[in-house]
Amino acid sequence: MGSVRYKDILARLSWSADQQSQYAQTRLHALLEHAATNVPYYEKRIRAHGLTVRDLRHLKDLTVLPLTARADLEGGSDAFLARGAQRTECVSRCRGAPGKHALHIYLSPEECQTIRAVERRMVESNGLKGRHNSLTVLPPNQIPPPTSWTDRLFRGLHCHVSAFETTAEHLRVLTQFRPDCFGAPLWTLNHLAKEIRKGHPLGFAPHLLMSWGEPMRQGDRETLRDTFGVAPTDIYQVWEFGPIAAQCPKRDGLHINFDLAHVEILRAGRPVGAGEAGEVVITSLANKTMPLVRYRVGDVAKWKEGPCACGWQGPMLEGVHGRLEHSVRLPSGVVVAARQFEECLDQFTNVVAYRAIQTEPRMVEVLVIPGTLFQERTAQLVRGKCLELFNQQVGVELRMVNELPLLTGNRRQSVICKLPHV
Repeated sequence: MGSVRYKDILARLSWSADQQSQYAQTRLHALLEHAATNVPYYEKRIRAHGLTVRDLRHLKDLTVLPLTARADLEGGSDAFLARGAQRTECVSRCRGAPGKHALHIYLSPEECQTIRAVERRMVESNGLKGRHNSLTVLPPNQIPPPTSWTDRLFRGLHCHVSAFETTAEHLRVLTQFRPDCFGAPLWTLNHLAKEIRKGHPLGFAPHLLMSWGEPMRQGDRETLRDTFGVAPTDIYQVWEFGPIAAQCPKRDGLHINFDLAHVEILRAGRPVGAGEAGEVVITSLANKTMPLVRYRVGDVAKWKEGPCACGWQGPMLEGVHGRLEHSVRLPSGVVVAARQFEECLDQFTNVVAYRAIQTEPRMVEVLVIPGTLFQERTAQLVRGKCLELFNQQVGVELRMVNELPLLTGNRRQSVICKLPHV
């Protein structure tokens, strides 16, 4: 990819829609040509479908390629590594437990610098310019990116702490380091906010608070703003690719980093329209070392309709609404994501907690912990709102409980779908 010039990457913010589209088109064609001739997995896959590079010249041609699933990557990640790439010379992004079960994505040092430059661009476009200190809570087993003396001189100090650490340790590092920019998964921020409200004030306010990992409710947003003294900024990132999109400074959707990834939103294998929820499929544009083409990341999102309030000309997401396995799937193929379900139930102030469980294609069980003012009329309203949300396509069984079953993992799971993944 050659040397990375940050001023060139920053200048892309002012590009027109045509400039962005042409750039993505050129990058995608180069990547597909490279994958078809240098990456064993895609070389075999493209040939098996009777295709050649000549058949893949335009963005619309991408739809003829089959989707790639995480199971494909887990089943043989070596086949995704480009010929000639040396692991010892690459930067690795790791996921999973150390050892044979860990999954790695490899990038060249230049590709890693490109991703870091885009991350810096996201920070600057949200108002934090010049030299600043930052603190990031890294996912388990992810190695902090390398830094040079020029990074520290011109960009400030960068501290990383593992998500494995306790909330008390996160709070200790945060109050001691006092960063200008603080980024962490939403569940980490919520745990910190709870600890701070118990009587452990920060004593400062970061200039930029970034959140990722799961959709943010309005209640989360208000709590974080009141606790940290700054409104949180949503970041959509996928560990295989890096930062896919960042919230507009005017809070008008998420700007897609078109120079890192080409994003599709599909329903039943076909592109969805604006405002319609579907499955996110991503093609990497900045990783030729280990490219992923039409990769199913398992998230549900919507395109944003209309122009952005800040003048951004590129593609935008209205929002990321959760995981596909945490969504209700209707017989028509429509996906009702966790965020939509949460927005529906959060309007009932006399509902303490809730969870939807889909075990059959035409039936959803909704568990509700009732508040002190919960009445039979409330139950009827809740059930009616759920039926309306699900377009009357599934039955809703409402069940009152004293507590919700405990679940593993940090993500908030307001919806559980037990239907087979398709």
